[in-house]
Amino acid sequence: MASEIHRRSGGNPLYCEFLQDAWSSGETLPNTLKDLLLARTSRVSAHARSLLELLAVVGHPASEDMLAALWDGDGLTTGIREAVAAKLLTCRDGHYQFRHSLISEALLGELLPGSLARLHRRVARALTMHPALADDTTHLVSLRIANHWYAAGEKVEALKTAVHAALVIDVSSPADALRLYERALDLAHHLQAWPVREVGRAEVLRRAAEAAFASDDVTTARALVHQALGETPAGGHEEPSRALLYEHLGRYLEGSNGEDSGQECRECYERARSALVTSDSPQTWARVLCSCGLSRVVTGDTDGGMALLTRARAIAARSRDLHLQAIVDMNLAEATSCVRELETSIKYARTARDVAFRIDCTDVALRTYFVEARAAYLVSGRLADSVRIRRDGLRFAGQHGQAYSGGTLLRLALIEDLIETGGWDEAVGLLPDRLPGNPKSILETEEHLVHCYLAAHRGLPVDKGRASELQRLLPVDNLVHETYFLSLLIPLASTLGHRQAVEELSDRAIELTGRAVPAPGAGLFLVHALAAVIEAHCDRADAEDPCVHSVPEVLRLTEEAYARARTSVVAEVELTDGIMEVARARAERYRGVLRTDHWSRAAAVFRRTGALARLAPALFRAGQVLVTRQAEPRRARELLDAAHDLAVRMGAEPLRRQIELHAGRAAPEQDEAPAAVLDLTPRQSEVLELIAHGLTDREIAEELTISTRTANSHVAHILERLGARNRSEAAIRYHQMHRTAVASATGPDAPAADA
Repeated sequence: MASEIHRRSGGNPLYCEFLQDAWSSGETLPNTLKDLLLARTSRVSAHARSLLELLAVVGHPASEDMLAALWDGDGLTTGIREAVAAKLLTCRDGHYQFRHSLISEALLGELLPGSLARLHRRVARALTMHPALADDTTHLVSLRIANHWYAAGEKVEALKTAVHAALVIDVSSPADALRLYERALDLAHHLQAWPVREVGRAEVLRRAAEAAFASDDVTTARALVHQALGETPAGGHEEPSRALLYEHLGRYLEGSNGEDSGQECRECYERARSALVTSDSPQTWARVLCSCGLSRVVTGDTDGGMALLTRARAIAARSRDLHLQAIVDMNLAEATSCVRELETSIKYARTARDVAFRIDCTDVALRTYFVEARAAYLVSGRLADSVRIRRDGLRFAGQHGQAYSGGTLLRLALIEDLIETGGWDEAVGLLPDRLPGNPKSILETEEHLVHCYLAAHRGLPVDKGRASELQRLLPVDNLVHETYFLSLLIPLASTLGHRQAVEELSDRAIELTGRAVPAPGAGLFLVHALAAVIEAHCDRADAEDPCVHSVPEVLRLTEEAYARARTSVVAEVELTDGIMEVARARAERYRGVLRTDHWSRAAAVFRRTGALARLAPALFRAGQVLVTRQAEPRRARELLDAAHDLAVRMGAEPLRRQIELHAGRAAPEQDEAPAAVLDLTPRQSEVLELIAHGLTDREIAEELTISTRTANSHVAHILERLGARNRSEAAIRYHQMHRTAVASATGPDAPAADA
């Protein structure tokens, strides 16, 4: 509300007040403010008033030449001079515009429908005959002409110009193009015949479907392409080709989470290839061969798929169609990534992006960032490389207004990287303020899942029922998405204590080990999911109703899946290496073996890859083993301190509390005497107790009714007095002193209090 009011008011405090008062009632422009604005226009002559109304209909700054072309009769110069003198218009760079946009709104609201339509018709005709009058880009001029004809109520001209404008912008601005295509299709219902000779109705349906898909509206895209198939006869030679329509439908099915969508997708691609005829354009041949080829590579037919892709690239090169070349190179980048030719994949991705930049093709450019980031990570094993590339891509998406539409896949991939690297605040900032209530696509489901996963690990409330709700939305025929979802859903269900969901999800992950998983991402995510199964089952080992799966058997399956998936990675060290070490460590603990070897190796991997969110628990578990064994107290304290610092930095509240609980149990070094409580003032003792219970400086200030600055000062003095390096070490000292005090009070034979 504040943003919209500021935009419309231009920051004028009086206008802000009026607009804010009207907001709750839903008024666009309150009558009191409208009267105030119109009072200034009533003081000028009829000529000046007509000029103001004309400029309001134009809707953007206009040069004097444009106003002259639109003006009917004499007195234009006099009217301009009078409006400027009355401080209603300003002139900037030779273009006249309203001093305040609300004046334009008020004038438009006063015009009768007939007068408004006549003025729009006059502007539409002038711009149609002389588009250079608008003195703007071809894209904007086309949009303005289409909008003026539509506002004038001229259905035939409105339909024609809507289609022409959409054709101009459908690559660079698919969301705007979709609105224009839908407008044209709606206007066609009021006409007896389709008025556009160059582009048929079925072709408009196809292009609208592509614009909807590029805008992340998969449901609309599928509905439109089905309509186009219904209007395109089999064996016909007119555009669009049925082969191309089946190719589109296959791509749209990739983004759905229906039970058989994966099989349908592959069938559509093969049907598209079978439907190709010699009369189809080179563009159609290349697109169909390209999509069918990539589908085959992803599902394991590497030779057949690469042959189709190579043929598609040759056709695209001969066609000299830059958009087609960018699409083919992007698909080759994905295919070569699947077959472990990662340097080649990066080369194809960058080539496709360079071409996409030249032709202003946003959707292809965004996809190349996604593919390059994945390949770069598989080469280096460093999450920072992937984060850097995806940040660049999301910045590009934001510049084109597509961060939450066409850039959704890239944005979610960046969120996943940020979860691993511990950038949780940034990850939360990339999630939409309001999630769709009923997810209809894989990406919308992923938004919900990531939101719940982050909330659970930050200690925020999550409804237990969300685990089963998200489980219901689990895609069952897209292995990359399904294995990734399982890797997040299983620990989420375990955290929420949803045993039934854990069992069912574990069954699904174990079932997938018996299937061929050719895509590199799916194989790696399957290892992550199986490791999550081991963690969930080990956590329930001492429960009254333990899980039914055998941890050693799940570990065996995980090792087998890891051996298969690891071959797709070029990097010497990769995140999955550390996850595998964690699975081995948990399986050892399940058997009663307490060693730090696997935890230490896992921590080394996570540190090298930059996976701080996994490094913190690994350090904590290693320190926990030492505390349990009462061995190497200094090393145990160092590990717990490092884990605590990471947990605080990320905002992982449950992990932080768990670390502080165990930090209090860490044994002091033999040559180290516990600090005496008497060394602190009564107020400092109170503050130390609150530190030991995990409160921040601000929370301490609120608890003791003091300022945050005073709390900061107390904490600093306490650390200095105790010789503690950080809050975690101060908490350890507090628990040491607490145990000593209890032991002294109860006698030498009494058990020490559990921290």
